[in-house]
Amino acid sequence: MKKLSCLIISFLAVLLFAAMPVSADNADVNLGGVLLMRVRGVPDAQAETQAREIENRIMKGIESGLDPEKIRVEKHYSSADIIWDKMIICTIDSQMALANKSEPEQLAEKIVWRLKTSLKGGLLTLTPSELVMPIGGRQVVQVGGFLKKGLEILSSGSQVNVTPAEDGSYLEVTAVAPGTTSITVARGPFKTQLSVTVKEWAGTINRNSEADVTGNPLPLSVAERAALNAAADACSIKPGAKIILSGDVRIFDSSLNRQEMLARVPIEIKGTGYFSLTGTVDVRLINRGLKLEQPTRLMVSNRPELLEENGILLTGPVDKENPTRLLYSHKNGSDKPRVIWVSLENPNREDAQVLITPAAAGPSPYEMAVGTRTVQRFLECLAGQAGYIVNLPAQSSTSLAERWLSKNDVDAGFFQIQELKGGELTLKVTTTEVGADDAILGMVTPRFDPFKVHPHGIFSGPDFLSEGDIQLPDGSFDFEIGGEPYLLDDESGQPNLGNYGSLYRFNINIKNHDRREQVLGVYFEPLKGVAQGCFLLNGKIYNVGVTRFGESRCWYRETIPPGAEKKLTIYTMPQPGSYYPVKVSARSEKIGGRSF
Repeated sequence: MKKLSCLIISFLAVLLFAAMPVSADNADVNLGGVLLMRVRGVPDAQAETQAREIENRIMKGIESGLDPEKIRVEKHYSSADIIWDKMIICTIDSQMALANKSEPEQLAEKIVWRLKTSLKGGLLTLTPSELVMPIGGRQVVQVGGFLKKGLEILSSGSQVNVTPAEDGSYLEVTAVAPGTTSITVARGPFKTQLSVTVKEWAGTINRNSEADVTGNPLPLSVAERAALNAAADACSIKPGAKIILSGDVRIFDSSLNRQEMLARVPIEIKGTGYFSLTGTVDVRLINRGLKLEQPTRLMVSNRPELLEENGILLTGPVDKENPTRLLYSHKNGSDKPRVIWVSLENPNREDAQVLITPAAAGPSPYEMAVGTRTVQRFLECLAGQAGYIVNLPAQSSTSLAERWLSKNDVDAGFFQIQELKGGELTLKVTTTEVGADDAILGMVTPRFDPFKVHPHGIFSGPDFLSEGDIQLPDGSFDFEIGGEPYLLDDESGQPNLGNYGSLYRFNINIKNHDRREQVLGVYFEPLKGVAQGCFLLNGKIYNVGVTRFGESRCWYRETIPPGAEKKLTIYTMPQPGSYYPVKVSARSEKIGGRSF
């Protein structure tokens, strides 16, 4: 609004003086480089003298501390005086008014308005007039105004040190303590104030860190997560502040399979009441070449599927004897943005160390696509035996995920946790609306619906292994994913219909007994509803698109020479957002009833 007012004033000033002809018998009245008015006199020397006298009278009023509001117009028969308090600044006669195509009183009123506006904005100014500074910060404030000498600092709080320049043209302000204060500045009879808020830094940034990882190859998503986690650990933050990623993590090795890599992580530390800071942490990633153990425990958080209240969705133990896999899949059912946190807490008096394999996708309103990406990312980690190591100090916690969901967004993730040392840990999945107080949160009690069962709880023995032989051309191998026997919650006995979160592995031995080559096809067939699939076969990912009940889709083909033997190893998982169980068949493809 202030800028708009200044533009309007400047525009009106142009209109006021544009009509006045510029000639040798005109002279300008300026104040601080600002054109206030133009006078007309005969001859030229008289106009110039008149202009300087008007300027001197205005400066006398300024130095005397006269109130600009006391500038007025006093009308006479054929002229009008511009008076400041008791001092006549100038007289507008009919000749000057005629030259401006106006009347004396009208022209005088316009000049008074211009003079008042200029004086109000230019008696003593500070630019900027407000400061927000961190402790230790320094900033220069420009001092303006029509008076140029005699600058004084009348008062300033303990939060700042203020040093005026020798020529009075600026102030140097240094922040020394948190809080808000006002600096009172005077020049002659005029005073103004500078508002200063001093904030503590939201934290500190250590420019170098390192992280232990494992994987060959190491997926980019795991390298980025490991680097971000290490960068956060390298920083300190004040209570209530948080660390956020402020740009893309850069990994300086395209192959992602070297013993050491460098990651550059741009971060910002911010929080209400603190001064934010940004920086870059260089993280050295060291590949330890560890092996992922098969989990004995599965934790699933999918009930309630729609998140409409704040609280803890799931909590359970993690220990060295039980490698644990977590699957969460939820949709924001509230009108406001919502956050899902996955955290790991160490309540013990000894430090802990864990190997984390992360795979998350979303947030997105497309539920099936989220499920596909989540499973694919987890299988990629599995293929590379990938993860990153977290050191968890005694009586501390770490965030494995912080996912922000808009209305109707879906988010899903797998986290496989293998404790390397330490006591029993606690894994939690929590949700709140953005901005809600999460200091005290109770458990969200999921309602069991026998007609639409969403899995929830802790399940033992989550992975399945099947082996079989195929004798071509007539043999086949059929297996079901997500079907019975269903995993049962250790506490409630409720089933995990679809066995979501489980890993299925199939070892298939194939032999072609025919004298001709055979084409082996592997097919995907939903048994109840619409589903998608994702498979890891001999180290390569294969995705199966949307397939409906009654359809059969071939997702892999291979030619088997006569008499040849072949072994296929297939990994897959029921996908969140899809309807499982599904059937997978491996068999020889035939045309017209004959193999080809």
